[in-house]
Amino acid sequence: MSTVAICDARSGIPGAVVRALDAVGWPNLIQTGMPTLLKVNLTHDLLLPGAIVSPAVVHAAYHCMVSRLGPTVVAETNQVVTDADRAFACSGFDRLCRELGLEWHNMSLHDWVPCQIDGETLLLPSITRTHQVVNLCVMKTHFRATVSGALKNFWGFLETGRERFHGDLARKVAQLHTLIPCSLHIMDAVVAMEGNGPKSGTPKEVGLVLASSDPVALDATAARLMGFDPSGIAHIQECARRGIGIAEISEIRLVGDAADVPAMRFVPARENFIARVESRVRKFRGSGRPLRGKPLEALVWGARTWYRFAYEAFGTRRRVDRFLHSTGFDGEWRRR
Repeated sequence: MSTVAICDARSGIPGAVVRALDAVGWPNLIQTGMPTLLKVNLTHDLLLPGAIVSPAVVHAAYHCMVSRLGPTVVAETNQVVTDADRAFACSGFDRLCRELGLEWHNMSLHDWVPCQIDGETLLLPSITRTHQVVNLCVMKTHFRATVSGALKNFWGFLETGRERFHGDLARKVAQLHTLIPCSLHIMDAVVAMEGNGPKSGTPKEVGLVLASSDPVALDATAARLMGFDPSGIAHIQECARRGIGIAEISEIRLVGDAADVPAMRFVPARENFIARVESRVRKFRGSGRPLRGKPLEALVWGARTWYRFAYEAFGTRRRVDRFLHSTGFDGEWRRR
């Protein structure tokens, strides 16, 4: 049986994070003094709460654990349409790292090492061989995976160009969790995302923090809370099949002051315009074949241009501004 903590953040984010970590016995899940990589979700370089994990949750988690952590870095990789350095700056993580004295590590700009699994070779960031990983994800919908959480956050350990693996998403997620050990997973559900996630959805105040040593149980629990059936989510079931964790709700023990919170109804995600274009281009080119040269350059330029145009023209910036002025979670996403 796996344990998932669910804690209420309405009385304060730091307290909820500490209670969730204590409930899963975090000191037993990390190696004291070992260099540590905080794998955050920074998959959007335009400010959109719910698309990425918030600095407030990461701050609280680090503050709780700092006495036992070795040298610590905050890490993420570039995506074909997302500059991780830009996301790091616009989200406030640059300020967080300065305040806490943490190093920022864009894994795309450092060494990669080949790792063998299932008769294949995957390139993984070399830092995953030297640092223990603490997984800091966000609760959100995802048009390819139904939900994105602890399991899907490891997608960011694949090299840039990982979009070519979208047709094999469930198996690749399971391979990553097999190759990269991680015993502590923290989910920011203070502000989650519904609708067309992971980049085009709508912020949704949920007011929860979740934690577990089992990423499968954590995501299965989150899916249920979001109103989705985890038995129908391919990457959750594939990871369970491989023994990475437990997906059966009856075998998951819920603890914490919000353990009995009822299921919600998240608006599910659909493909946005860019995803539809990418799917058609890749179908024409052939599954698994990377886009290179002019086709890739054109797709990247078009996607980046569309996201920035849509952010302004479709009212996303206005919705973000309204949200930032109305959210009850001080310090979560307010501009300072």
